[in-house]
Amino acid sequence: MASEADKRRMAELRAGSQAYQAKRKKKKEELFVQVPMWWAVEAAKATGLLKMLVLLELVHRSWKARSLTFPFPNGSLREIGVGREAKRRMLRDLEVAGLIAVERRHGKTPMVTLVTL
Repeated sequence: MASEADKRRMAELRAGSQAYQAKRKKKKEELFVQVPMWWAVEAAKATGLLKMLVLLELVHRSWKARSLTFPFPNGSLREIGVGREAKRRMLRDLEVAGLIAVERRHGKTPMVTLVTL
């Protein structure tokens, strides 16, 4: 027969397992989309949503840098058809919304930090 201590320990393990399963289930419900950049570029051009490319490039840069903070130069955006003024406006809008923090350095590439990811 199991002692009181054994019964309590089994109850604790079951409760911990249930909490773990609930947390794991919540993660599975979170949506994630993986899109080839060439497709996103074409879709953005077709719909006039070039500013959306700035968002995708921000997330890609963060992933590539393996950090939430990374430099964000104009060059890669220029290649996909987004000018520096569109980039500047988009960074400002995202910063006001509290989604990113931008360290502007005179004459240098800004450093961007994704706040909510």
